[in-house]
Amino acid sequence: MRRSVMEYYKPLIMRMVTLPKPIIGAINGAAAGAGASLALACDLRICVDSATFGAVFHRVGLSADFGLSWLLPQTVGATKAMHMLMTAAVLTAQEAKSAGLVHEVVSDSDLEAATLKLCEKLTQGPKIAQAVTKQALHRSATVDLATMLEWEAHSQSLLSKTADTAEGVHAFIEKRRAIFRGE
Repeated sequence: MRRSVMEYYKPLIMRMVTLPKPIIGAINGAAAGAGASLALACDLRICVDSATFGAVFHRVGLSADFGLSWLLPQTVGATKAMHMLMTAAVLTAQEAKSAGLVHEVVSDSDLEAATLKLCEKLTQGPKIAQAVTKQALHRSATVDLATMLEWEAHSQSLLSKTADTAEGVHAFIEKRRAIFRGE
């Protein structure tokens, strides 16, 4: 059974992390174990004030899986991740925000509206630049600064040739909101 679960979750987590579009996690409840991994595979996270986040594998004698041992330190740093995993910590929504697990905590009744507001903001943004930014942030975890500087320069060169960048520059000069089309 464990093998079939991993056969499902491994490609799901990989797809979420490598998808060239931002994923918003709207967390309404407990994100523990594999649920914490799924939440952290999202690029942006909003939760309700009653939500909890748990790295609880040690409670049953297991180590982290479903990507949590990679996702958690990328999100909160190695020291906080080590503490959370070793102590099987469960964080409240406010503690999760302080740790950087979520960027916003809202009331239960405001979760849908807050998530939709963020979706709207993202859909108005530069799609190609969003994809490059997501890739850059994941890449930065595995390369040195010199390599990242080269990668950024190459990315900027490619992005500067897009219609979205031309639109963004024109909008800036004309003091208006840019209308990006993903081109």
